[in-house]
Amino acid sequence: MTHQPFKVTGIDRTMNGIIQLSCTLDSMNTAYDDVEHNIADRWKYEIAHTYALHIHQGTIAHVLLNETLSLKVTATDNGIPIENPAITYISSDPNVVSVDQQGQVMGIALGQASITAKLMYHPTVQSTIEVRGVETGTHIYSTAIIGNSVLKTGQSASYVSHIYDYGTEVFDQSVEWSLRNQDDSIPIMGSITASTGNSVTIKAGSSSGSSNKALILTATLVSDPSMTIEKTISLKNLF
Repeated sequence: MTHQPFKVTGIDRTMNGIIQLSCTLDSMNTAYDDVEHNIADRWKYEIAHTYALHIHQGTIAHVLLNETLSLKVTATDNGIPIENPAITYISSDPNVVSVDQQGQVMGIALGQASITAKLMYHPTVQSTIEVRGVETGTHIYSTAIIGNSVLKTGQSASYVSHIYDYGTEVFDQSVEWSLRNQDDSIPIMGSITASTGNSVTIKAGSSSGSSNKALILTATLVSDPSMTIEKTISLKNLF
């Protein structure tokens, strides 16, 4: 219980009802040891679960008064989608924007509220979106970038920008893509190798010096260049 691992060097069973262990202080190995729960070598025998929850409408959406918006939410475990995840939804102000447990959001009054989605059995895993209750008027767009957040050196991955109008996905808008290093250094540690419609392919550089650094992929709405969204892509060594 001291976050220090001990290695068993001897076991003495000569005393009735008592097992006496001889131990020496060992070194920590986070690849195998569950430091948080004080279980040595846990990940040698168990799979470490990394859960994530993602709301596909981005960080902000709009819903018309007395109308509904269906949140599109996915959950993953170690990057693999979870089928039929148990998710709970909470509104920070149900008098402005309400939400039911199926992720149906309704505009009650003009204003803004935060909608938080949580994995029911892992409530610390959550995602939040700001939802504004608005009246009928001009288009209000929001965007989201879908794709892997980790890219290994020399490898490629594809990303897609989804565009929403009042939280409903539309297909008559387009984005322009750009790429930079997270620290704004030069040269850029990756490149855009293909761009078709609202899809783009990124290839990470082959330099080992790019490991543990990150790229920023930006999608800019063509019809409104003031609207951009960024995705951070962490770079890792291939081996």
